[in-house]
Amino acid sequence: MHSSPHARIHDRLPDDRTKESMDIEQVNAIGTLLADLSARTEQLRGYL
Repeated sequence: MHSSPHARIHDRLPDDRTKESMDIEQVNAIGTLLADLSARTEQLRGYL
C-alpha cells in the first residue's frame, strides 16, 4: 500500500511550542546581529 506524501504532513510539522521556541531563537539571533551591526557602524563612523 502506497500512501500519499501529504497524508501525514501534520506529523512533520512542529507543534506550536516548537515553533514559538524557534521564533524566539530567531528573534534573539536577529537582535544580536543588529546590535553587532550597530557597533560596527559606529566604529566605521569613527574612520570617516
